[in-house]
Amino acid sequence: MNENFFVEKPLLSGFAEIKCEQCGTLFKVAAEDLDIEQTGADERQMGTELLYTGQVNLECPTCDNEIELSYEASEYPIGIPNFSETHSKGAEVVEAFAGINVHFDKEDE
Repeated sequence: MNENFFVEKPLLSGFAEIKCEQCGTLFKVAAEDLDIEQTGADERQMGTELLYTGQVNLECPTCDNEIELSYEASEYPIGIPNFSETHSKGAEVVEAFAGINVHFDKEDE
């Protein structure tokens, strides 16, 4: 793949379902609520590995318990989702976000 011809646009979509550790309320968090950013890049044997992280602080809609939900993912080589993990403090992750979606758009010439 000619990297000068494509621009990577990683996207996280869908929802994660979490359960408040204080009151047991189940609720969903939209992926768009997390501010996902590329936070690193490492050269490896098959090319570059790109690392992404995102987080959101929120409150349980029932008891106002403070909850932190975070997400990390990588693509390696570029364009291939490698791993993704959803973590939380103050809540249990019942259903994690799906893996990162990698889309390619042609650059303007």
